[in-house]
Formats: sequence, structure tokens, C-alpha cells
Amino acid sequence: MERSLILQVIDSDTRSVTVEIDGLRQRHAYRLEGEALWLFTHPGNLRLEDRTHARVSSQSSVSSGTLKAPMDGAIVDVLVSEGSPVSKGQLLVVLEAMKMEHPLKAGIDGVLKRVQVKVGDQVKNRQVLLQVE
Repeated sequence: MERSLILQVIDSDTRSVTVEIDGLRQRHAYRLEGEALWLFTHPGNLRLEDRTHARVSSQSSVSSGTLKAPMDGAIVDVLVSEGSPVSKGQLLVVLEAMKMEHPLKAGIDGVLKRVQVKVGDQVKNRQVLLQVE
């Protein structure tokens, strides 16, 4: 099962690491394996993968006509307005999350039916931002 966690490394040495996972501070033995960090915990092991710089997934395109936020964040730019034509690949909205800007692009050609956000809005993961028809 895949689950997103907020993890911050507090301290580490050659044998163990102190991390804060979703607000809870813990110390565990660890092993780095390629891009993955394995934490040896009780009752089981955790495999963590840094996706901070991963490409924005297809959820971020309007392939269904509905653009949803791929994560919690703040809207820093809205580049289109209701009624305007959009083309596949066109940049529509810029979301700032985890101190990075995430460009959200159109996945289809169409006309912008509804814009539900403005610059400065705080949005939640999977919140509808706009609709293209």
C-alpha cells in the first residue's frame, strides 16, 4: 500500500537516523538503497522514496476535463479565465507546495468552463481547480 508521508530528517549517524514522520519524532536503524531509504521499525520496515523532484503525475492534467490539485498548496498564478480556449499542454495554473512551484497543464483541447480558484487561495489535495469542456 502506498501512502504519502511528511518526513523530515532531524539527525543521523552511520547506524541510525532521527526522523519526524507526520509530526512524530522517532529514531530508527536505516539503510540507503539507491533512491530509497529503508527504516527498520517495530512492527515492520518502511521503504521511503523522495518524490520531491518527481515529475508531476498525470493527475495534474485535465485529461478528464477537470483539473484537481495534486497536493495541498497555494495558488500562485492563474493564467486563464473562464470562456477562454485552451490547448493540450497549455499552462493553466501554478501551485506552490513544499517550497516548489508545480505547473498544472491542460491535458485536452477545449474551452475553459469554470475557474474555481484565484491567486492566493489555499487548496487541498484533489480539490477541483477548474473545468475544461
